[in-house]
Amino acid sequence: MIMERKLRLGLWVWLLCNVLATDAQEMELDCRFRFDEAIIYLKGNEFVARDSLRAVDYLKPCVEAGDSNSQLLMGRLYLNGNNPDNYKKGFRLVKEAAKQGNEKAACDMGILYKYGKGCKLNFDKSRRWFRKALKLGSDKAAYSLGYLYYKGLGTIAQDYSEAVKWFQKSEYPMAVHWLAQCYYFGYGVPKDKSLAL
Repeated sequence: MIMERKLRLGLWVWLLCNVLATDAQEMELDCRFRFDEAIIYLKGNEFVARDSLRAVDYLKPCVEAGDSNSQLLMGRLYLNGNNPDNYKKGFRLVKEAAKQGNEKAACDMGILYKYGKGCKLNFDKSRRWFRKALKLGSDKAAYSLGYLYYKGLGTIAQDYSEAVKWFQKSEYPMAVHWLAQCYYFGYGVPKDKSLAL
């Protein structure tokens, strides 16, 4: 009798754990679906009219659930709107996504600090976020670090050799452009117009 109760209790615990695990997986799949639907409504196509409000409705539950891709997209919507009051909201959402290890969000944080959008302009924080994004695998972050050194922004001393180092680590189109500029004018590397071209 006691063994039978333990077996039943064990079965109930196992069933409850499986139900909870299934709910978590369905939430993850739901956020992926909702994110994809939001993108469709933001872009529009031959079957779906552009509707940013509908896109936001799809994103909201996943933003609240802490889905980093949804937070990043919602943050970008706030930041790209025409209402400066929403820039701080967008900044906070992008930061939340970046703290979760989202490489695009980490790179966006560097960009936001570089331009002072939703935050105070801070090139040192910009550089730190670009380094974090680079560690997470962002090719754009390597270019962005190179650009900070190329221009010598804020407390970051202009250093063409350092800029070239970062541009060479990136295949991002603008990195290739600035690397060509460096070779063309001999900034941080020997002048080589044929290599620049």
